[in-house]
Amino acid sequence: ANVEQHYFEVCDKNEAVSREMCTNLLKSLSSEIEQKIREGVYARPGGYQQYQEDCEKLIQKFHTTPGKGNKAEDALSLFMKSKTSEADSVLQADKILTDQARELAGK
Repeated sequence: ANVEQHYFEVCDKNEAVSREMCTNLLKSLSSEIEQKIREGVYARPGGYQQYQEDCEKLIQKFHTTPGKGNKAEDALSLFMKSKTSEADSVLQADKILTDQARELAGK
């Protein structure tokens, strides 16, 4: 039982380290997107497509970074879920600005 208990403790520790490493990696990778949001880069017609492309690049960089451990996909999934409202905001701004641009072009 001692060996088994030690095994599970090691597994738990590995999972915690993996989660923390992945969370820190995702924060680092997403800093460019967050900077672009602050600067209003996506606040234009077509901004949502650019946002999605940047998110895809983030996911690719995440997948190609070695040494993430066994909680990588869980961390990525949680991270992307946490960005849902951000993505919705970018999409809404894009729609409003695209509609306004169409109205101005129609006048």
